[in-house]
Amino acid sequence: MPLARIDEVVDAVVAVIAADWSPSAPDSVSAEDAPEFNTDPDEGEVMSGRQVRVLPDSYDSPDAASRAQDVNDYTVVVVVAELYPDAGPVPAAWVRERRRWVQDVLFAPLTNPRTRLLAVPGEPGSGLWSVAPSAVETVYDVDELRERKVFLSVLRLTFREHADA
Repeated sequence: MPLARIDEVVDAVVAVIAADWSPSAPDSVSAEDAPEFNTDPDEGEVMSGRQVRVLPDSYDSPDAASRAQDVNDYTVVVVVAELYPDAGPVPAAWVRERRRWVQDVLFAPLTNPRTRLLAVPGEPGSGLWSVAPSAVETVYDVDELRERKVFLSVLRLTFREHADA
């Protein structure tokens, strides 16, 4: 059964992140509809490594590109979670390193309008490109860091395509 276009976009974002990052266990990137980041051993396996989850958020057709094509926008949410593994307070340098990683590995390449998702080889201008509003909505969640020692960052990214009407 074919995927919904939003699911194709989610999978394409996962592929871009995996290609740029090349995670190795226990780090991972995947599409997941309801991610859970467990830090309580009484509730099951505790998360380890850097976990990146891509979820569908919304889609819209805000305008016509031409008489023959529509503008379609697809928004995905990227959640980054990593448990600080050591006892004691979380060092500021550890948090800064993760903020920089989100900026360099996720935000910069995925908001670059020259990055094309699902482009058709040999068809210039095909595929989806990043448009505003795309943002890091939560640089990091201070409460999660204090209470569970989890670095949690959330990005909301919108991609646009021109599709045959």
